[in-house]
Amino acid sequence: WTPLGLGLAALGLGLFAVRGKEKPALPFAAASMMCFVIYAVNPLVNAVQPWASRRLVPVVLPALAVFAAYAVVNLPPVRFRLHRVAQILAVVTLAGLFVRAEWPFLRRVEYRGCFDSLTDLAGHFEKDSLILLDRNGPGENVAQPLHYLFGLNTFVLQKEQPDTEVLRPFLHQWWQAEKPVYLILSGASLSWYPTDIALVPEESVVFSLPVTERARGRLPSREQSWHLHFDIYRLEPVDYAQDPGQSLPTRLEMADGEYPYLRGGLHRGELAPDGTTFRWTDGATRLILGAPVADEATLRLRVSGGREGDIEPPALSVWANGVLVGQTQMDGSHAFEVLEFPLPSELMGELGGSPSVRRLEVELHSDTWIPMSVTGSTDPRTLGVAVDWIEVEGAK
Repeated sequence: WTPLGLGLAALGLGLFAVRGKEKPALPFAAASMMCFVIYAVNPLVNAVQPWASRRLVPVVLPALAVFAAYAVVNLPPVRFRLHRVAQILAVVTLAGLFVRAEWPFLRRVEYRGCFDSLTDLAGHFEKDSLILLDRNGPGENVAQPLHYLFGLNTFVLQKEQPDTEVLRPFLHQWWQAEKPVYLILSGASLSWYPTDIALVPEESVVFSLPVTERARGRLPSREQSWHLHFDIYRLEPVDYAQDPGQSLPTRLEMADGEYPYLRGGLHRGELAPDGTTFRWTDGATRLILGAPVADEATLRLRVSGGREGDIEPPALSVWANGVLVGQTQMDGSHAFEVLEFPLPSELMGELGGSPSVRRLEVELHSDTWIPMSVTGSTDPRTLGVAVDWIEVEGAK
């Protein structure tokens, strides 16, 4: 919006309303101005919301252009017939302001390189493979392009906790035909951990696409990068996995490929300024770790409270197989610290003797905060503590 454009539109609307010959078109003016008041003046609405764009682009903007043009054409004549000059000046000024606003975007291509990134992603799969994708994330958005552009068989899992009993016969048909099955995870809240299907990590693919910033109260002027992460897993029946007796990992790095052991309550991985990779919890996190064959062991984790403003530092409690193994009051700084909690001998004695069944279900519970409500940032996540790594170490 520009003051001149809005002023001309207001003048044109006024002339439109008082002239009898335009009376049949008054319902159009009323409807368009109602949309203007609802979708353009309301500060809670921005142009990137689809339900706003459906009115803003096809109704509000054309209506303002019509009213501004009506004002220019019907400027009242003045002495020496200068109204033609005024009309030309108004048009040239509006055109100049328009070009000035659009200049930063004339050569910009939104999502530039998206097709090349899709081609790279599609190249990781065989033509006859079956690809499962999570819902409510970027995975759902690439399912149709992978199918229609590259001829791949894609299937979006419609539930956060898919029914394995329903999927199993379908998957076995592909395995019996010696066709590979894959799962693409894109950061959505999928919670599927089948006990008789091995999730073998393959690769991680990242899309880095340019997008225009979402500015509020001013015209957008900068380009930002939108990073989409796709973690690829190959699915195999446990009977045919390369090592069905493989022991559970005793250490998790909060890195790609660890989905089978991250059982909820963790946000996508991030990179700290010093190069540390970590994940924020949401205040209640579950992790699966293997326990070493030993009578005594220690649970160690590197964490940070990471608070801002006047938010109180978090209290952290750590549980293993339903047993409270430790709790501490963190200092709330962004510096990572290593915490150690001895595991009770009774708990270690209850675990089986085989490495593949010595399973610890670790839970991290902490106080939470929301950056958007504290710092004014655009981050709406609920954050608990930041975890760099977690491990179980047997007594030496």
